[in-house]
Amino acid sequence: MFNEIKEVLLFPRTLPNTDQYPNTTLENVRRIVNSSYGTIAALLKPTRRTDQLEPYSPFMQIEPSMSFQHGLPLLLVKQSTIKAGGIWGDVGPLAPFTPLIWFSETTTVDEFFESVAWKEALQNWAGQVRSGYFIQTNPEFKYTCDD
Repeated sequence: MFNEIKEVLLFPRTLPNTDQYPNTTLENVRRIVNSSYGTIAALLKPTRRTDQLEPYSPFMQIEPSMSFQHGLPLLLVKQSTIKAGGIWGDVGPLAPFTPLIWFSETTTVDEFFESVAWKEALQNWAGQVRSGYFIQTNPEFKYTCDD
């Protein structure tokens, strides 16, 4: 997924791979959300259970929720074999949080990343991220008189 994001000329970040501070995990999540322009979250089958004996990390609910509260564009990708409620919406689509589903039983990761659904969702998300970036970083005053 990092390579897919880099192909649309955006620079992905994640804890603890690219950003780690000496704070608690929740503070680190808040810091990365507050300094980002968009969020992609992927709920995939873990290779091992969490310390809390849950099927996935509780941060898989917290991070996208914090991003939504901050107004960031969200792209949610969920493996079809994972059961999860909340923002991931197993009880039915929770608009606007309808995750893009990867049917891992019948589709490989490469096939998923080649699908029209993924490419369309990624490009739409990338456009929203760029728009938010330009809105937040444009100078207050324009120095040309083209208008």
